[in-house]
Amino acid sequence: MELIYVDGSPFSRIVRVLIAAWGLPVALREVGFPLPKAVDALTPMGQVPLLLRGDAPPIFPTLLIIEHLAAMAPKGAPFPITGERARLVVALTAGDALAQAAYIGWAGLGPVGPNVLGFDLRDRLVRRFNSVAGWLAQQAPPDTVTGLALAVLLDWARSRGVEGVAAEAPALRNILELLERPEVAATAPRPYAP
Repeated sequence: MELIYVDGSPFSRIVRVLIAAWGLPVALREVGFPLPKAVDALTPMGQVPLLLRGDAPPIFPTLLIIEHLAAMAPKGAPFPITGERARLVVALTAGDALAQAAYIGWAGLGPVGPNVLGFDLRDRLVRRFNSVAGWLAQQAPPDTVTGLALAVLLDWARSRGVEGVAAEAPALRNILELLERPEVAATAPRPYAP
């Protein structure tokens, strides 16, 4: 098996941490962004992570990769997934909203006409992420796969300068402590240079 990833992808980082923490025999292949055409052709989503399994179809998106790898994890492994599926779906969905907010800001997209929505989309996406992060911090024990996902997403927002993310909120302190674990710290993305 081989995981294709981009260094700056928080979703890829979540999977990379789990591969290391669970001691799984999965090769890692970093690719650049935008994705090479050969990689892009493997997934209609045009994004990573992407798990290759020989002649079997590739696995994506992140949730399906995590579930596939969890079935191979040894009993008692860190970051358990049992009972976490619903919270993990919420965390990954909030991560998508966070990424959309960042891309809107980085692209310099803003209102170009009358705002018929009545709200700023980027701000709404960040508020949604902050709300979910606070809720998950109360719901999910930090040492679960959901806690890991939230820690990685918060670290990504902080390292990429995504404005408005409440990454320093006291309620998130236990979650952010996961970033100090060796298998998490070893996957920290290279510094971002716009």
